[in-house]
Amino acid sequence: MSGVAGKEPETIMVKMTLNDCAEYCAPKVRKLAPGKKVGVLNGIKNAFNFKADVSDEQAEKIYMILKNRKMFAEDGNKVIWA
Repeated sequence: MSGVAGKEPETIMVKMTLNDCAEYCAPKVRKLAPGKKVGVLNGIKNAFNFKADVSDEQAEKIYMILKNRKMFAEDGNKVIWA
């Protein structure tokens, strides 16, 4: 055990654009391949778990970026992965 008991680990804060966020979470969300929009939104938010708080509005914007990149398509409430 180190002599620095109870000390918080050093963290580095990095600012990311929405496009950077989409790049970061795309492989994680694709691996889950949720079948509904709400699942994709939850996957986006969970991809940043413990790293950043992603609001519902930000998750929706990232969702639209991924959709525009044709990672998936919507069919009603269903998500169809490319």
